[in-house]
Amino acid sequence: MHVPNPLGSYPLSLRSYDVPSPRKGELLLNYSNYYLYYCDRYTGKIIPIAENIYREILKAKVQNTLVKICDADKQNPVPPKSEIWPPVSEREFHGAYIVIRSRSTL
Repeated sequence: MHVPNPLGSYPLSLRSYDVPSPRKGELLLNYSNYYLYYCDRYTGKIIPIAENIYREILKAKVQNTLVKICDADKQNPVPPKSEIWPPVSEREFHGAYIVIRSRSTL
């Protein structure tokens, strides 16, 4: 296929994702379920776009998660395990809380 230069672009109708020789950087489509794929421009590997976006969102969430250590054993009285501590109203958004209820030294 000839793509004119400098005004060339990809065709509006996408090729099927199972073509034998996809072009690097090309968008492909699975016509049976309408999943969109991308041919990685460096490796040539076919990557499902939705799955790739999902993985990137998870990575961003993990990188931005606040991990807070809470010393429940230093409270007087120590909150029971059945109680959510610290209370939900005092917790921060996107926070992971590790609650220490008892400790010992080796």
